[in-house]
Amino acid sequence: MRILVVDDDLVSRKNLHFYLSPYGWCRAVDNGFEALELLKGASGAGNRFDLVVLDLLLPEKSGLEVLVELRAAEEKIGGPHTKVIIISSKADQDSFLKCVQAGCDDYVVKPFEKKTLEAKMKRLGFFHPADDHTRHLICRSQVSQAQKVDLGVHLFKLLEQGKLSLPSPPDIFIRFRELMAKQASGALVADLLKQDASVSLKLISVSNSLQYRGVSENTTVEQAIRRLGMAATRKYVYLICGQSMYAMSSKRYDEQIKQIWRHSVVCAHGCEVLSECLGVNSTVDPFTLGILHDIGKLALIQFVDKLEQNQTLPDLVDEEELNEILARHHGSFGEVLLKKWGFPRVFTEAARLHQKPPQDASSEAWLVWGAEQLCFSLERGYDGPLVTLPESVIALGLDIGTFMQAQKEMKSRLELSLGALEDESQRG
Repeated sequence: MRILVVDDDLVSRKNLHFYLSPYGWCRAVDNGFEALELLKGASGAGNRFDLVVLDLLLPEKSGLEVLVELRAAEEKIGGPHTKVIIISSKADQDSFLKCVQAGCDDYVVKPFEKKTLEAKMKRLGFFHPADDHTRHLICRSQVSQAQKVDLGVHLFKLLEQGKLSLPSPPDIFIRFRELMAKQASGALVADLLKQDASVSLKLISVSNSLQYRGVSENTTVEQAIRRLGMAATRKYVYLICGQSMYAMSSKRYDEQIKQIWRHSVVCAHGCEVLSECLGVNSTVDPFTLGILHDIGKLALIQFVDKLEQNQTLPDLVDEEELNEILARHHGSFGEVLLKKWGFPRVFTEAARLHQKPPQDASSEAWLVWGAEQLCFSLERGYDGPLVTLPESVIALGLDIGTFMQAQKEMKSRLELSLGALEDESQRG
């Protein structure tokens, strides 16, 4: 096995050489020009490198430029591609996505431990000599070999190649959102909702719940809308449609899907409350931003489930690996999915950047990020008085009193919504 390490940092380069030498012959260089010269020369001599561990932030010629030129040269020559692991201190989705699109096989964020690199090597089919006895546990088919890379990378490649189809939202969801954008009348909204019996019945049932019921029981969509008001109608239609989107035929990932949906509902209420507290003047509905911010996780789980059911993967994905895939890739998948659904840029950007928005991100991306801070405090059971605020909350311009009030209001609205939906479910 022939390995090339490309890193301009001396300590990092020496550590990588030390880590990788047991796998085979290893050469280390400090710049992209020398790396390309070695890679092209080795391929021309029929003695290509099996693996390149490539730093992204190289001086003069970046790791991304090296990767692009390498893949172009390989396409021209033909034959197998050299496996490339990108290493970088940049953990943002943009950098990761550019590397995936350029043809990297995996991506490791600095600083990392030796065991992290070893795990990546195993996924690529490269085993440490001490672990040689584990080879028989890995499926040797061509498809399985491809999936030894980060599964999220593999899924994105399948998506780009048209081998995976993105899920579609309920038609009633898209058409309802269009009416809301036009500030349509209650009569027009009722006419639309009556075309979907399930949504209509559930909305009527919500209007008759303990939280909203009046003297008489509602029996029509028009009555339900009048009792709830347009703002609450919008919220419950999105929640009802969202529940149907987060339903899967397979039960293997049922618990994860429920947790993601629950978090999305909490975050939606957080976005709604925070937008009021901060006076965010957005052109889009903050509640919908919260409902859809993690939609990429749904797409990823559906893809993994489909590959498992088709027996395309060598093994079932364990919970730890699934969580890693979701954490690293759901922003990119959410962005692609919402683009396909026709949502404006503020939605796609919020989906992609909400985990760690840059300073120049939209106010909507920061709003979702802030709502998640409220969510985490609530989901971890912390709703007592605060003495100091975390830096993440201070960044939003909140003081202790405002944060506590926002948290209290979010919890109150959440309990109202969940109570009405739970009562509807029991009545149904």
